[in-house]
Amino acid sequence: MRDNGYIYTLVTVTFLMILLSLVFFYFQVSKPSLEDTVTVIRTDELHYFVESIKKDFSRAASISGQRASTYAINYILSTGDDLEGYGYVNCTLFNYTVNGSQAAIAELMLCGTLYGSSSGTGKYMENNTIPFWVDGVREFGAGLDFIVNMSFVDFKIRPLGAYNFAVLGTFETGAKDRKNISLFFGNISTLAVVPIYLMEDPLYLVLTDEFNLIPTFKKCNSTQPIDGSDIDSWIDSECYHPGNRTSEAPSFFDRLEGRTNISQVYQDQADEMAVLLGIPEISDIGLEAMANLDEFDIYNLTIDVGKTWVDYLYFNDLEGDCEVAGMNHADFRIDLEHGLKYNPVGLNCPTPAATPSQTPQTQLTPP
Repeated sequence: MRDNGYIYTLVTVTFLMILLSLVFFYFQVSKPSLEDTVTVIRTDELHYFVESIKKDFSRAASISGQRASTYAINYILSTGDDLEGYGYVNCTLFNYTVNGSQAAIAELMLCGTLYGSSSGTGKYMENNTIPFWVDGVREFGAGLDFIVNMSFVDFKIRPLGAYNFAVLGTFETGAKDRKNISLFFGNISTLAVVPIYLMEDPLYLVLTDEFNLIPTFKKCNSTQPIDGSDIDSWIDSECYHPGNRTSEAPSFFDRLEGRTNISQVYQDQADEMAVLLGIPEISDIGLEAMANLDEFDIYNLTIDVGKTWVDYLYFNDLEGDCEVAGMNHADFRIDLEHGLKYNPVGLNCPTPAATPSQTPQTQLTPP
């Protein structure tokens, strides 16, 4: 019996030793596994946080760009002064180097100022600058137990077609977990699209000094074939068509600078954007409308009915050699190039300049 008791005790002790070893092994194995799981979770959270920064910049920069453009236009309408040659007044470690309307918009977006002053910009830019957004990113990150630091590496404003422009931002970004579980460090590059829809065209005020003639940027409805009633509607609705480089129609930025032709600077910027986006070309960055000379006459402006009604060419003193039949605006004239571009039914030009690509609607006969 004693031997049996001894053996029983020995078996029991051995079993307990094995059990304790298994428990000890489990805790030793599971402990680092749990830590690895936490690390993976926090790293994933940091990854999605960084991705959310990119997406939110597009939203914030689009709003900031719209507000900055609106204030820049309001400044022109209030003073009558265009923004040609405007010099950026810096408030950050990053300095925007391109002069003109883009520099004014950049200063408003980055500093909330124009000519270095925040007087009058409050309702437009308050809580809508890019540094304010950066502060919000830091605060949001802190709520997730991330320490975030962001600083500008690059900031650009570029044409993106006729009715939009792009804001490109590159930030040196550091973000880490407070417990040093996960870390991100690198440059974040993002792009925001800023529409100019329904913003006012200050070029008309700069050139006519008449507030009642200021149109807003909106697209023209265009169906084929075009006739005189379509052109009447373009004139009455004060809408815009995109203008290509051949026509030299001024871009949005050119119009803020009081310019009646597109500048080489903005054409070069459009080429830069095409390379960045991996597309062949961004050709139509200009804007052209039909000036309503009948309305000019109402406000006692001196008019020349012999000029083309294509707005920027009218201001450039280009003759309108062609008429279009069936129009309510009986004195309407258009230059030959734009007559062929829009190709309305009833087009009547004095020179037989038909081309093989010309559609049957174009009529080029002596008046």
